Amino acid sequence: LKEREARRQEAVRQRQDRTENLAGNQPAQTAGTVTPTTQEVIQPDKNTIPGQERELIRLALNCYDQKIEVDEEEHPLMDVLIHNIGDFEFDTPEMEEFRQALFDYYEENGTVKIDFFLAHENPTIARTAAQMIEIPEEVSKNWEIKADIRAPKIDQHLDQSVYSATMHFRLRKLKTLLKENMEKLRTCPPGPEQDRFMKIYLHLKNMEKEIADQMGIVIHE
Repeated sequence: LKEREARRQEAVRQRQDRTENLAGNQPAQTAGTVTPTTQEVIQPDKNTIPGQERELIRLALNCYDQKIEVDEEEHPLMDVLIHNIGDFEFDTPEMEEFRQALFDYYEENGTVKIDFFLAHENPTIARTAAQMIEIPEEVSKNWEIKADIRAPKIDQHLDQSVYSATMHFRLRKLKTLLKENMEKLRTCPPGPEQDRFMKIYLHLKNMEKEIADQMGIVIHE
């Protein structure tokens, strides 16, 4: 735990250094690094499947060094995301590719280095990182003037944003799993295999109801 906290503090220091670099006359850049442009900075549409997935990546990439409150205890944001969505694949191929790379890097290093992803050898990952990175509020105006970048502000209500994004994602995934399991139930002949699919179905329905109740959503059959 002490080692993880030390790495988190180092990540905070790196973010501060990056902010100071951004506040200079020109945005910081290294060879082979993709940097945001006016066209590339993208705000996720949270009402679509790709938008929900982009929102989760946006939160992870911009707030990886933050802690959020869960059940009255503070936990690293990345740990919360991995716990809640680490076992689910994203539907959008480029987002799934980035999710795997980001989570693997964090679990191996205990932090996230933005420059690693901006300069990633995979151009899809580098481009996605450039699209997701948000400019710190204290230097965003300077960027807009000098680099002509229109960047959204970093999230000011992080606990709620993470909760909403993860719950909507999990609920959508459960609906997909329920649909797939129901199709298997319909085509499976009576016997032990059908009983197994029925147990899975009931378990998934209980999970769906639990999440829906937490979010105040009514599930229509």
